Amino acid sequence: MLTAAATAQTRSIKGKVTDDKDQPVADAQITIMGTDITRNFTVKTNKKGEYLYLWVSRWRHNRVVVRKEGFRPDVKESVRPELGEAAVVDFKLTPGQDVRLPFEMNDKEMAEYKKRYEELQKKKQFSGELQAAFKLGVQLTEEGKYDEAMAEFNKALEKDPEQSAIHAAIGNVYAKSGKNEEALAAYNKAITLSPNDPDLYTTAGITMNALGKTG
Repeated sequence: MLTAAATAQTRSIKGKVTDDKDQPVADAQITIMGTDITRNFTVKTNKKGEYLYLWVSRWRHNRVVVRKEGFRPDVKESVRPELGEAAVVDFKLTPGQDVRLPFEMNDKEMAEYKKRYEELQKKKQFSGELQAAFKLGVQLTEEGKYDEAMAEFNKALEKDPEQSAIHAAIGNVYAKSGKNEEALAAYNKAITLSPNDPDLYTTAGITMNALGKTG
């Protein structure tokens, strides 16, 4: 048991580790690394996914790293517990493989990591813009604003021309506008991209019938 005086001089770090389903992760390795002075302390989480590291020290600048087989590692920087208090550092792990964290990489590895990160962020941005344009296009189609809807779907196609749902939505706009030939071409393009979607074949068949064609 620590005395009151000792407790007042103690800095500690605690927290909980959960997975992507909010379930506790037991036996995860927690490494507390000093960034103001070289030192490493390691503890493991209990059955509840909880951990605690308690020590008496005047050093307080830390990096907290968590690793567990079957999950991607994670890190929290600049953890600075105050005297007599516990810094709470929780983690939510994502399933995956162990990888080197940025501070563990050399210059070449860091450059490659930054490149992959920038590409991922660009894809996320495009994905958000694509979804926004597609959603607005669907809304405009329902409102009978076909020209405006087509403009939004074309914006979405600029982000990703291989999305069958966009081509099908364009087909719907053409069909509602009475342009069945153009509609059929759009549906066929969607079928090429998603050949296992039965709804696309049904829609294309209806359009063919409207044109007096048979499959």
